[in-house]
Amino acid sequence: MQIVKVIPRKNYSLEVTFLSGEKGLFSMTELIESKIYGCLKDENMFSHVHIDPIAGTVAWLCGLDISPTLIYKSMTPIVKEINSV
Repeated sequence: MQIVKVIPRKNYSLEVTFLSGEKGLFSMTELIESKIYGCLKDENMFSHVHIDPIAGTVAWLCGLDISPTLIYKSMTPIVKEINSV
């Protein structure tokens, strides 16, 4: 699984797009309550999310990251609506 795009959203969520075209929302609210991810409660820090070009993980400037597999298994899929004619 390869993430090609990540966008920070409100309420500590991430909108992710995988190479396959699948999209989803991944909630960070539970992780942020832990000691390890607690520094991401700072909205400025949280907003600096990116894809680590070497590891392929979703990462932050503080050095924290999350694997694409965990995100994929826990995300809520975003389904494209097809307008019928």
